[in-house]
This record gives sequence, structure tokens and C-alpha cells, in this order.
Amino acid sequence: MNSLKNVNIRSSKRKHKKLMNGQQEMEIKVEENGHAIASADTKKDSDAQVTRKEMVDKLVAAHFEDSFVPKHQQGPDYLIPSESFHCWSPDSAKKLKCTEQPLSIVTYLRNSMDKFPNNNALSIRRNGKWIKWTYTRYWQDVCTAAKGFIKLGLEPFKSVAVLGFNAPEWVISYLAAAFAGGFGTGIYTTNLPEACWYILNDSKASIVVVENDHQLKKILEIRHRLPCLNAIIQYSGQPTEPDVLSWEDLMKIGNSMPYHVLEKRIKSIAINQCWSLVYTSGTTGVPKGVMLCHDTYTFVSRKLNERTKTIPGSEIVISYLPLSHVAAQVVDVFMGMGGAVELCFAPPEVLKGSLVDFLKEVQPTRFLGVPRVYEKIHEKILEAEESMKSVKKSLFAWARHVALANHTCKTNGPSALSSAFLFQVANRTILRKVREALGFHNVVVCASGAAPLSREVLDFFQSLNLTIFETYGLSECCAHSINTDGRFGSCGTILPELEAKIVNPDADGNGEICIGGRNILMGYFNQKEKTEEAIDAEGFFHTGDIGCFDNDKFLYVTGRIKELIITAGGENVAPLPIEERFKAHLPIISNCVLVGDKKKFLSILLTLKTLIDTNTLEPKDELAPISIKWCQSIGSDAKCVKDVLQGPDSKIMSAIEEGMKKVNQDAISRAQKVQKWFILCKDFSIAGGELGPTLKLKRSVVMNKYKQEIDALYAG
Repeated sequence: MNSLKNVNIRSSKRKHKKLMNGQQEMEIKVEENGHAIASADTKKDSDAQVTRKEMVDKLVAAHFEDSFVPKHQQGPDYLIPSESFHCWSPDSAKKLKCTEQPLSIVTYLRNSMDKFPNNNALSIRRNGKWIKWTYTRYWQDVCTAAKGFIKLGLEPFKSVAVLGFNAPEWVISYLAAAFAGGFGTGIYTTNLPEACWYILNDSKASIVVVENDHQLKKILEIRHRLPCLNAIIQYSGQPTEPDVLSWEDLMKIGNSMPYHVLEKRIKSIAINQCWSLVYTSGTTGVPKGVMLCHDTYTFVSRKLNERTKTIPGSEIVISYLPLSHVAAQVVDVFMGMGGAVELCFAPPEVLKGSLVDFLKEVQPTRFLGVPRVYEKIHEKILEAEESMKSVKKSLFAWARHVALANHTCKTNGPSALSSAFLFQVANRTILRKVREALGFHNVVVCASGAAPLSREVLDFFQSLNLTIFETYGLSECCAHSINTDGRFGSCGTILPELEAKIVNPDADGNGEICIGGRNILMGYFNQKEKTEEAIDAEGFFHTGDIGCFDNDKFLYVTGRIKELIITAGGENVAPLPIEERFKAHLPIISNCVLVGDKKKFLSILLTLKTLIDTNTLEPKDELAPISIKWCQSIGSDAKCVKDVLQGPDSKIMSAIEEGMKKVNQDAISRAQKVQKWFILCKDFSIAGGELGPTLKLKRSVVMNKYKQEIDALYAG
């Protein structure tokens, strides 16, 4: 561990401890109440030399009195009276429509600890060894971290930002912020320093918890522009910067604090006040801080556990999707907490192709994925199928047909292949082995969110006897519905006690989806105008999504209002259904973007499925095996994108043209037919800016980045 440099102790009403860092000096102020506050100072002073250990020891020994004066001490399950369904200021409270006693996240975790004290709660493998937290240790570490944050200067309604890949310390830090009366704020690991600065500055972050040196460098680059920042903590490895605390330092500082200090903060908590700031991904503009209260998380996770029949104390879930996203928070952390689940944290490498290996090791009972994850698994199985011997391949195809027929008969009636006996034979002798090879042997619930899944992928997983439940939700409403009934194309029925309505429906019943209930946001952090635009007087959040309900109250999402294309002839076109049909007819296509706003006709940008560089996660030029197989099926020898575009390859061009004709056969009007297409030389990626952290398409980025190609489609 590097030693701290030049600590100067000045005599004044406040004692100052100054920590040097190269050309910059960090000042630790230990105030009269014991808060330790770090701030930038450009003056150098070398009066004393101390190590980080000595600095931590001084913080531990410092007398502490919490100057915070709470408005009430009835928490954590207190409901502040409020007449408004929306609010935006940090200390505000929203009106709740409750038919049962709501719970704070403090009580939620305590309940699981009381019922399952020795069950494993959090697990992670480090240096080849699994490290596990029981629910008792989980509770204790959250309390200890919360006390540490308080001593480091975290005040109520200020934020603790967490920047790193999923880990126990990530979750503990996020919850500890709430226990201390503050906000948890997640930052995507893919964010550049400037994007990190925006969130830290907007949320008035008091403390930043980073994973490693790589993420720390981003904060060091911008910290001179963060006047509210008191401390930086690194949870993986030992910090190389003298003024950055380790996770062990935080625990030591927290353990030095008496519990009554934390108890005072916990009693000041109200269920209908904000504790979590989830920043939108910025796919349609500048990220906004979505304010979510205690009840939103505990209510939604309880209802999802009930709908998916979670067995308390018996489930295993893996955590690998970004915890900065509300879906992973609800499913991994809070469904896990409410169901006393063991949450196993995957290493970052799973996003580079080793997900199946981790699944096989952990054998989860529940799995959450975004569509691209399921598509990748689908492609890998198809590749493996190609290498099977003819007899084995035939048996695999037969088993999948039997399983799919068995599922289909539940809604469409029986068929020759749908007998229970045939299904049991296929499942036990063939499909079970396939699921074991994928690590899905024990999985009873598969869920998908962020975007719709294609019929091909849904049917494929059903043919393995794995039904994927599609969900509907946004950062602003956590989860609103889940399709546990297997009705294709639907997000299912809404959760109990929640509301939904379709505003300004057209002749087909499609209009804006508006949702109400305990799951929606309080408002946008410090943004009164945007909050009032989004939430109406009745408490309904206007999602901006277009959809409809069928006669059985199943919700169907058909597009986004902001994504609607209005042709020069004035016809509204939802791009998503057309894009999905392109991908269904052309297996070589990875991404599609329909264009044609204010134009005389529609065109479409296409990218091809290629291999991914496992180090950079950037798409390569080499075509993926599934793309090569498709090329071979039409008589093309293309092996990379360059082969397709140089020339260009006439067989591939003709096949895409034929695919477009098939898509157009389903068009409901002439204006909805695609007339031109263009293949881009590189697939979309997070690094390229076209995809968000959850692999959601950023249409505005695509439109700007490929403006020249789009203009060429309409030239002349």
C-alpha cells in the first residue's frame, strides 16, 4: 500500500488533514461533529507524513455527533402524508394508493435475515474461491457500510454513486446509502468520464464507490469539478492513490461507529420518499434521474415473486446485467431479497462469451436476459447442431418439435405430436441433456426485458422446454406486467393493484400506454417541468410507448411515439414490426433501422451478424457462423462483411431483395412498404454508440452517425 503524503493539521475551529496527490492536494476536514470531508486543494504542504492506515485510524478515533435533525423518528416504515402523486425535490414524498401495509427496504432485508439468517445471500468467486455472505452478514455489512458513509460525511438526501461491475460490495453500498438516509445512484461501467461527471454532479454525489483502478481513473479525471464529493472508495484491490479508501477501510470506519447513530437515520426514513436515483440511458436525450421510493421496489418485487411462484430460501439467481439498470435491481437484488435467494455474481468475462460456462457452474433456478443474450444462445446451439451426426441431429429435431407441439397445444389445441407420453420421452432423454449443457437444467423461470423477442427465438427456447416470460417496464415504472401465460407478442397482464390505460387510441386500439400505481416514479430529480409533463394529475405516467390491450387484458407494445415515422404523405409508421419481419426473413441480419420520416418512401439500414472481439466487445469483419451458413444456403462463399460489400455479392444482394419483397407482402398499406435498403460495413455496438448499456438501440445516434448513407438513399 502506498503511503499517504504530507498531512497538515491546522488549528482552527475545524481540524484539517491534508492529503497530497501529485500536483493536487486532497483536504480531509474532520469537523466538530466528526464528519470526514475530502476536498481539492492546490496548495502543497509537507509538514507531516502519514500512511493511509494512520489516516483511517485518525478517522476511526475522531469523535462523532450527527448534526442531522430529523423531521420524524417513526421510520423506517413510516408513510409521510402527501396529496401529490408526483414530486421532484430530494426530500419530497409522493402519495401512495395502498391496500396493504407498505415496507421499507430496511424492513424487507431484516425480514429475510430473521427468517433465513444462515442462508447464503450473496456469492462471488475470487482467486478461484467462492466467498459467501449469509443473510445475517449481508445485513451486518449494509449497516456497517452505512455507518461508514455517515462518518465520511453522507448527509440525508445526498447520494452515494457506485461505478463498477456487479459484486456484493456494489449492492451493499447501494443499500447502505438508503440505510443512512441518502440515495443510491448507479453509473454504467461503459460511461466515459464526462458521462460520469454529469450523473455525479446532477445527483450531488457525496461519496463514490468504484470497482478498480480502471473506473477510479475516470473519477480522478473529473473530481476537481465535483464540489460535493467527500470520499472515494475502491472495493476491488488496494487503491494506488493515497487519498482513496479501500473497502476494508470503509468497514473499519463503520465498525467504529455506535449503532444508535445509524438507528437515528433509519428512524428518519419514510417509505414514500426517494432512496434510489436511476438514470435513464439517454437513448432519447440527456439522462434524467428517476426518483424511486422504498415502496416501489418492495411492492413490485413482492408481486413478481408471487406471479412467478418464487420458493423462499430455495432459489439461485445469477447477477450479470448492469445493476445500474432498474431491471437488474428489481430482479437480482429485490426479488432476491424478498425470496431469500442466493445471488451469485458473475465475473465480467461472461459478457465476452463465457456466460454458459458460468451457468453450468452455478445452476441457477431463475434467469433474466435481454433479447441479445437469448439470441446469442440460440445461435450457439444452432452452430452445435450443424456439427452433429445425422442420427443425433434428427433426434434433436424430433425432440424439439414434440416439445414445441406440447406447448402450442395449451393454447391452440392438441396435435399428433402433442401427447404427454411423447413429450416426457423427448424431455427426459434428449432435451434435459441440452439444458444441462447450457446450465439451464434447474431453471424454472426465464424472463426477458428491454425489447421484444422474435417468434423464432421464443419458439426455439420453448422447443427446449424453456418458456421465456417477456416483461414490460421502464426505468420510471420498474416492472408493470409479465407474460407468464405464453401468449406470443404480449407482455402479459399487469401486476395486481396496478393500473393502465390507452390514451388517444386509433381504430385498431393502439395509443399511448399510460400506467399508474405504486410502481411508478416519484418524479425526475430536481426537474419540475419534465415531471409534470410525464405524470398527469391522476397519477398516471405517460410512457411514450404505443400499444393496446386484447379482450383478455393482455398488453401488446407496438412502438414508441418518438420513433414513429411520419411519411411525406402523412401516414404514421411504427418501425419495430417492420424491422422484426426483416430479421425473421433474413437470418444474416443483426440490426435494422427503418428510416423515412418526412420522405416519400421507407428505406432501411441493415447490419450483418458478425463475430465479436472478446477483448474489446467490438464487432469484427468476419461473419458469424449462422451468417456463413445462410450465405452457403444461397450459393455464396462470403466469409466476411468485406466479401459481401465488395463487388457486391450478387447472390446476397438478390436474397436480401427477395427478403424485402416478403416483408412487404405483410404491409398493411403501400406507404408501409420498404423500397430501398443499405448494408452498413459494421454492426452496432456499445462502443460504437449505437447501442445503450442494455443493448437497446439508440435511434437518434444511428440517424446522426449514418446521415450520409441515409441521404444517399433519397438522392436523385
